[in-house]
Amino acid sequence: MPPALYCVKTGEKYKSKDEMLSLRRENDNKKQKVRYWRKQYGYDLSLDDYDKFKEITHVIRYVYKHHDFLLKYDPEIPEKLNKEDLEIYVKNHKFFKKTIPHLKYIKSLKKINTNEKKLDPIVITF
Repeated sequence: MPPALYCVKTGEKYKSKDEMLSLRRENDNKKQKVRYWRKQYGYDLSLDDYDKFKEITHVIRYVYKHHDFLLKYDPEIPEKLNKEDLEIYVKNHKFFKKTIPHLKYIKSLKKINTNEKKLDPIVITF
């Protein structure tokens, strides 16, 4: 059985119990935020995405509904927008301008398929 202050991830001992608890607290906080972002915004995120996604949450909260538009959006060629996309752009242009520095990362994010309908079991009574 390993010692009480042994860290399995690093293979070393913690210096104190306070250090162990603070590192666990930080890790739990990150996991909770990733879980919240997955549920709230519908992106398939992992702990590796935590730092990058944290930088852009102030913008993502306004544009996550328009992820399909952002996949097609090219700020260098705005003439290629069709009528529906143009309406989306006009309504949210100030947020789309803020996404331009992070557009490559946003395009790499994958949406979770939340449109699957859950079927209720069929109950037959006699």
